[in-house]
Amino acid sequence: MSAVYPAGTLVGEAELAHEIGLSRAPVREAFLRLEMEGLVTREPGYGARVSTFSLDEVEDVLEARVLVENHTAGRSFAHREELLPRAEAAHEAMVRSCRERDTAAFTAADRLFHELIVDAAGNALLSAVYRTLRERQTLFTSAVVRGRADRMQDAIAEHVRVLTTLRGDDQEAFCAAVNDHLAWSTALARESL
Repeated sequence: MSAVYPAGTLVGEAELAHEIGLSRAPVREAFLRLEMEGLVTREPGYGARVSTFSLDEVEDVLEARVLVENHTAGRSFAHREELLPRAEAAHEAMVRSCRERDTAAFTAADRLFHELIVDAAGNALLSAVYRTLRERQTLFTSAVVRGRADRMQDAIAEHVRVLTTLRGDDQEAFCAAVNDHLAWSTALARESL
C-alpha cells in the first residue's frame, strides 16, 4: 500500500522473508491473503507480483467506492454523536501529518476518516467491501499525494466541509458534502492515472 513495491513488481518470497526477519511460512500466508484480495498474483517458486489494474478496473473500483460511501453517509448521520469525535481525531491526525509532511501517516488518517463514516452506518459487510475497495484504490493512486503539500491541504479543506455539516442537523447537507468530496477525490484519482 505504501508503494514500496510498485504495481507489476515481482516480490520474492525468500528475499522478503529475509528483509523483514521472518521465515518463509508467514510470508507465504500473507501472499495467499493478498492474492485473495486481488492485490497480488502468486507466482509459485518465485513469490508474488503486485497487481496492475486496467482503466476499466480502476473505474469499477472508483464507482463502487462512491456507491458505498454515498449509501452509508445517510445512515451514518443518525450516529453522528459517536462518529463526530472519532472523525475529528482522524482529521487532526491528517493535519499533523501534513504539517510533518508524513505522506504515509496522512494517507492512513485520510483512509480512517472515510472508514469511520462507512462503519458508522452499522453494516459490517459494506465496511469490509469498502476496505477492499480502498486497498485497491491505494495501489493505483499512491503517488497522488506523495510529496504534494497542496494536495494534502486540499484534502484537509474538503474534510473540514464534511465535518462542518456533520456537526449540524441537516442530513441532506452532510450527504451533499460527502458526495461533493467523493467527486473531488474521484477526479483526483482519475487524474493520477
